[in-house]
Amino acid sequence: MASYDAAAVLDRAIAAAGADPTPEAINEQVGPLGEIPSPRGNGRFNKNHGPIQN
Repeated sequence: MASYDAAAVLDRAIAAAGADPTPEAINEQVGPLGEIPSPRGNGRFNKNHGPIQN
């Protein structure tokens, strides 16, 4: 599940970073992603990119 969650986060962050994403732009988009749906329960990230999951 960790790999699934990581791929979902990267997919959303890359899409949010725009047409020509840089590593910095992708990293900036992780925090504001909001709630990430996951088979093990929805999660999100705090402002320091720490995972928060029920």
